[in-house]
Amino acid sequence: MIGNELTPPLRETPGFLLSLVAEAANRQFEAAIATLGLTRYEVGALEAAAAHPGIVQARLAETLGLFKPKVVPVVGGLVTRGLLHRSPHPQDRRALRIHITDPGAALLGRARAEGTALALRFLSPLGEEADSFVAQLGRLAAVHGEM
Repeated sequence: MIGNELTPPLRETPGFLLSLVAEAANRQFEAAIATLGLTRYEVGALEAAAAHPGIVQARLAETLGLFKPKVVPVVGGLVTRGLLHRSPHPQDRRALRIHITDPGAALLGRARAEGTALALRFLSPLGEEADSFVAQLGRLAAVHGEM
């Protein structure tokens, strides 16, 4: 009975539609920040370091949803570019604390501006309903996500 009024086609289900919208938003965001020489994981690392000065790499990996070994090249690349700084943890010799540098904070500001401009363009088809839509998504994320 697929396709009848009791069972909508998959393309009409909330999960499928949200997935399509999320994929489009991610692609557009990744294209926007690529112009700054950043990936979404690098932006996430900069955001986490800005919000949590001295965050340890293991916690950063959890925040980004990456396995610990995968975060090492992300952080290493940002350190090499002077956007993050690593320092030893005072109580745990194995842990490294991550701090955002002034150039990292400046680039993060540009990435945030790109994200804001993109959000306005992306949501523009909704007109006055855009704020309500974002609020509704926030409610769903709070219930079903890890916010």
